[in-house]
Amino acid sequence: MRKLVSLLALIAVITLGVGFAFGADNPQLIVKSPKDGSALEGGLVVVQFETKNFKLENFTNHTAINNNEGHIHMQLDNNPYITHATDIPQIFGDVNPGPHTLTLWLVHNNHTPLDPPVKEVIHFTMSGEMKGVKEQMKGKTQEMKEKTREELK
Repeated sequence: MRKLVSLLALIAVITLGVGFAFGADNPQLIVKSPKDGSALEGGLVVVQFETKNFKLENFTNHTAINNNEGHIHMQLDNNPYITHATDIPQIFGDVNPGPHTLTLWLVHNNHTPLDPPVKEVIHFTMSGEMKGVKEQMKGKTQEMKEKTREELK
């Protein structure tokens, strides 16, 4: 009986240690779209993402440095990065046909990357003829509204 209790205690310690080692409470960035390796068309890229254990804050209002809050830096190809401080999808329009790289990373309120870095790199290919951005936006906006309604149910 004593051996069984010792074995169970050892398993519990190992399980807790593995959860801690893999950073169960560390900030995470999950890119929902576009998916890595995807093929898009029409010149419009809707970037949908979520963060876990990380609160998106407007860095102009929140200046304190905290490992669990800040904003996202987002860069399409070699263009300058943009800052994104909400969970609202980011939309890139008029993206030329061809291969592209989208990089997102979590940063503190002072724009410094988290340590260890939390970063996602997505490769995708834009194909086809570019459609009017307004035309595509209407369809994407309706699609996002419907998904949101479904998620709220």
